[in-house]
Amino acid sequence: MKRFVCFLLSLIIAVSFAGCGGFETVEEHNKKLESSYGSSESTSSQESSSSHNEEEETTEDNPGSGSSQEAGGESSKSGSAKQTPSTKSGGNQPAANQPSEDQPNSAQQPSGQTPTAPPAETTPSQAPETPQTIQVTISVQCKALVGNNNLAEPYRPYVPSNGYIQGTTQVTISKNGTVFDALQALNLNPAPTYTGSVKRKDIYITSIHHIPEKACGDQSGWKYKVNGSIPNLSCSDYTLQGGETIEWYYAEHVFD
Repeated sequence: MKRFVCFLLSLIIAVSFAGCGGFETVEEHNKKLESSYGSSESTSSQESSSSHNEEEETTEDNPGSGSSQEAGGESSKSGSAKQTPSTKSGGNQPAANQPSEDQPNSAQQPSGQTPTAPPAETTPSQAPETPQTIQVTISVQCKALVGNNNLAEPYRPYVPSNGYIQGTTQVTISKNGTVFDALQALNLNPAPTYTGSVKRKDIYITSIHHIPEKACGDQSGWKYKVNGSIPNLSCSDYTLQGGETIEWYYAEHVFD
């Protein structure tokens, strides 16, 4: 195909020269064609080499571009490789943009204000404890026997001249204590004697300070008053509230 084109060109040139009065041989024409073809190839090669040289110059002017791209790729790979274990190991760690439970979120507090501590818990005031003991006032007297001729001779030495075996005394007994408890709290010597049972609440005092019942007649004996009144209860069945005044006394007629 190339030769055919050259041949046609040679014919055209020969005809043109013939018209102009000039003439050249086919061999000379072919040499010119080959020289023109070679010059065109050299021109194209020069253009390609010049473009190649420009690319090399551009590369030389930016020596870090290729290496930076490669380094960037490697750094991105290494960065992703470094992030992978942290993601695995950070399963139990709070995210960086989220406040931990132990640290207050400063973004939630208005600027310029000092956070105030929560109000202290107040415990309900306890009711005052109810006293477990009470105090009463008690005395023991036998003034009815002082100078009484009806008193049997063996008991006269035990009768005090003023008639008081125990003067007014304040004693402490347990809460809900009884008149009998108050008498025992005096710690008289000798201790009073009695019949009955505390459990049955039927205690009956038979003797105080060696002076027994019936020492001054068949109806004589020991009785008690609470705040001036004579209860119709056994002394072990009368519950005290505290502050009462109790008086044990000897009477010639216990049924009066």
